[in-house]
Amino acid sequence: MIPPAVADTAQLASAGSPFTTAVCGLAPSALSRTKRARREHPAREFFRFGDALGRRPALRPVRTYHRDMSATPPAPARTGQVRLVRDIVLVCAAPLVLAGFGLGHPGGLRPHNAEHWAAMHIWLLPVWPLLALGLVVPLRGRPRRDAVGAATVVAWVAGFGYAVYYTGLDAVAGIGAGIAEQHGGEQRRRVVNPLFHTGDALGQAGVWCLTAAVVAATVALVLRYGARVLPGTAVLLVCCWSFFDSHIFHPRGVVTMLGFALGFALWAVAAARPAKARTGAGDAPA
Repeated sequence: MIPPAVADTAQLASAGSPFTTAVCGLAPSALSRTKRARREHPAREFFRFGDALGRRPALRPVRTYHRDMSATPPAPARTGQVRLVRDIVLVCAAPLVLAGFGLGHPGGLRPHNAEHWAAMHIWLLPVWPLLALGLVVPLRGRPRRDAVGAATVVAWVAGFGYAVYYTGLDAVAGIGAGIAEQHGGEQRRRVVNPLFHTGDALGQAGVWCLTAAVVAATVALVLRYGARVLPGTAVLLVCCWSFFDSHIFHPRGVVTMLGFALGFALWAVAAARPAKARTGAGDAPA
C-alpha cells in the first residue's frame, strides 16, 4: 500500500512501494496533472496515480484533505450574532434576577417577615457580584499599555470594589439584620439599627465604586468604539444615582435593575461592532 504522505516519485522509491518502477517511468506531465487534481479537489476520494498509469492499482481508496481544511470555518456573520447574544445574556442575567427578587422584597424589616428577609438575602449573596459582569464583558481582553488599558484596569478595580462592598451590605443589613430581628427579642432594635447603619455605609461605598467603574469603562469604550457607547453610559449613570437609596425595593429598585440591564445591553451591542481605527505603534484594535 502506498503511504498517504507520499507525494512524488522519490518518496515512493524510498518507501519501497511495489509500484515504484511503473511510477518512475511516468511522464512528467501526467504527474503534474495528478498533483494539480489533488490540489483542486482536496476532499475527493481517488486512487493515487491510478488514472495516470492508465490502470487502477489494487490499492484501497485514500481520502486526502488539504492541510488547511481541518475544519470548515463558521460564517463570520453568524459567529458575530452568536457572540452578541451570548454577551447580552451575560450582562443582563444578574440585573434581571435582581429585579425579579425585588418584586418580592419586603418594604421594611419586621418580626413577621424577618425570616423571609434573611432567606432572600442569602439567595442574593452570589448574585450581587455578578452585576459587575456588565463592566467586564465589554472590556474583555488583555489591557494594553495605553489610555484604553489604563481606563480598563481602573474600571475592573472599581468593579471589584463594588462587588466586595455591596455584598457586605447584603450580608450585614440583609442576613445579619434579618436574623437579629427574628431572634433578638425585646432588645432586637438595639442590634438591628447598628447593623443597618453599617450596611448602609457599605452599600454607599459599593455604589460609588460602581459609578467610578462606569465612568472609567466609558472612557475605555469611547476610545475603542467611539460615541456610540454613550447612550448606554447615560442609562447606567442614571441607574447608579437611583441605586444609592433604592436597593431593589419595589418599584424604584426594580426599575433601577431593569435600567442596568438595558444600559449593559446597549454597551454589548456597541462593542459588538468593529472598533474604530486607532493610530500609533501598538494601537491596533484587539
